[in-house]
Amino acid sequence: MASFRVKINTKVLEWVRDVSGYQIEELESKFKPYRLWERGQVQPTYNQLKDLANFFKRPVPLFFFKSPPKKSIPQADYRKLPEDYQKKIAPKTLIQIRTAANKAKYFREISETLGIERSELKLSAKITDNPEELAGNIRAELKIKQSDVQLIDTAGSALRFWRELVEQSGVLTFAISVALEEIRGGALIIDNQPLILFSTKDSIRGRIFTVFHEFAHLLLQKNSDHYWGEKIEGQINPEIETFCNRFSAEFVLPESEVLKECPQTVTYEWLKRFARKNHVSSFVALYRLKNLDRISEEVVVDYKRRLQKEIDEHLRKQKLRQQQSSSGPSPYVLQAHNNSPIFLKHVFRALDRQFLSTIEASRILNTTNITKLRYRAGI
Repeated sequence: MASFRVKINTKVLEWVRDVSGYQIEELESKFKPYRLWERGQVQPTYNQLKDLANFFKRPVPLFFFKSPPKKSIPQADYRKLPEDYQKKIAPKTLIQIRTAANKAKYFREISETLGIERSELKLSAKITDNPEELAGNIRAELKIKQSDVQLIDTAGSALRFWRELVEQSGVLTFAISVALEEIRGGALIIDNQPLILFSTKDSIRGRIFTVFHEFAHLLLQKNSDHYWGEKIEGQINPEIETFCNRFSAEFVLPESEVLKECPQTVTYEWLKRFARKNHVSSFVALYRLKNLDRISEEVVVDYKRRLQKEIDEHLRKQKLRQQQSSSGPSPYVLQAHNNSPIFLKHVFRALDRQFLSTIEASRILNTTNITKLRYRAGI
């Protein structure tokens, strides 16, 4: 049976395309009559509308609204590679960001339903603060000992440790699949719920640095009263980026630890061991040593070159292995890692108390088998 045509709101369609970051020409390659739909010259069939809604990851009823929704995603700060500061955020990445933002809203609603008082981020910072002192004070308040961090056996376990610590302060953390050339991480606040995003394409130790870089952005945002719309475009402020880098470096690798363990002569092998011991990247350790005048500029240049060569070789071998292997990590392992740990716990608690059905919980977590996801999440 032929699908019937439906009259949609073209203003809503234009809004959806705009906030999703697509140009009309891009959409015409997937939906030939798209330009005519947006102009209102031709109406899509209901089946075409369903395909379009699925493509945009939006509900079908949205396209029948009388007017576009109010812009709802506030200011976001993105950590990019220096050469990528001017690049726009890709549509697929915007969808992942919007998904994380929606989960933050679900988290608030589920917390209220469960009668659980959400932790609030009470800390804040000003750009005039000393980032090293700020990091040190927060570490002291949280009673973090670097010796305890060093006892953690793997970088993956260290990332889980730091994420849980950050989430205890009232911040949700989500991993998104996005190339490092686009963004390494992001921070935004949704309905007073702060959240941090970090790229799964980064090394695990690189993700740890990004989490605290973005945490610093959130501390600064607490004193910010301006917001962007849902179409997020990261604006880079060099002064703020430097502040956040200094904060993160001190948080994950305190100056006192560097000075205590640094030998008279820093060999390349010692540098890598020291970085692994503290679950930070070798680049972070290298620049900490440089900024504390424990290593010369000449040595920094040499070690940086050697590190980059090793990384390039590692990535080459990793890409080769991926090409030769038809399988990858279980999707449930990835979902368990990518979702905020406390968010997952709240969803499953609501499921156990029958505030959510299995279908509702599966939809919120975007999973096809909630039992397998729960097993992988260890909840």
